[in-house]
Amino acid sequence: MQINLQAAVTWQQQEDNQEWLVGCAIRPQIPKSVLTSLATGRQINRRDSLRAASEIYATAVYNLGDQPFNVILCNYSPGGFCAVMKDVAENDSQIYLCVGDAEAKPKVIHGDVRWVAPLNDGYLVGCAFLDERDFQQLHLACQ
Repeated sequence: MQINLQAAVTWQQQEDNQEWLVGCAIRPQIPKSVLTSLATGRQINRRDSLRAASEIYATAVYNLGDQPFNVILCNYSPGGFCAVMKDVAENDSQIYLCVGDAEAKPKVIHGDVRWVAPLNDGYLVGCAFLDERDFQQLHLACQ
């Protein structure tokens, strides 16, 4: 598959192994059919770490005190997590997940929304952990 895009670099980060990670803003938006083809063909990957698949039902809020809503956590890695939700999330907003059994003390996981992709029945939202302890807490909750 060959794709020609115009993109503006929005961030860059040098890794320990002297490689560079580069994030770009692409306008106009890439058609969903192209993204689906790339994703299902495993041509794109947003993470360096392996993902742990999950299907964990959780509640979430954007701001403490807001009305909670249901999400399904579908995968996670040390860099972040993906969740399916009914309503659209805003990029760069913070989200708080409450994961775990109501009988035990639930874990609160903090994330920063990095990207949103529409689904037929909601949205897939990719988030970065705000702190490495959030990954550890989520990993323990998913055991």
